[in-house]
Amino acid sequence: GHAHDHDLPSEITEIVSGQPHSLLFANFQDAVGTQQNADDASRPNQPGSMWSEQFLALCQRSQCAGIGAIGIGTELIVSGVYQQILTGLRQHSELSLRERVFFELHSHCDDEHAEQLLQIAEELATSDAAIAEIEFGARMAIQLRTAFWDRMLKRARSAAAEASPIENAVTNLGYETSI
Repeated sequence: GHAHDHDLPSEITEIVSGQPHSLLFANFQDAVGTQQNADDASRPNQPGSMWSEQFLALCQRSQCAGIGAIGIGTELIVSGVYQQILTGLRQHSELSLRERVFFELHSHCDDEHAEQLLQIAEELATSDAAIAEIEFGARMAIQLRTAFWDRMLKRARSAAAEASPIENAVTNLGYETSI
């Protein structure tokens, strides 16, 4: 969505006005030190690349599957996911509003998108087959998102294990650490 489409707080509107969402997310990645180069981002085994390819295929399956995936399986749930991320960022980081604005924006505007897409889904739900396809799209989108977050968690745990072999060795002996 565009900032002018929503009743956003003015401080968010000022930051996002005219900025593509990809740049807003790249700014967040820079702030947390995870910006990838173009070669890394396009590798097929990257969680984001895998999700993107599979989600695109799902949306192209049919109009009903696409609206189920984008509306119910994405826009309807992501504001809640982003609210949880924002809570963590606010409580456990010193990121500025500008650095976390991608999540601020989407926690505000995705509910409105969901309402619009649900209306479209209702219009498309003219038969049992259409309803089943909308449901399929929604369920598959949620499964893809779950798989994405599972891969990200595994990657984070792996990176943490590599970063702190001494702490891991102590923990494996049964001692808790405060390092």
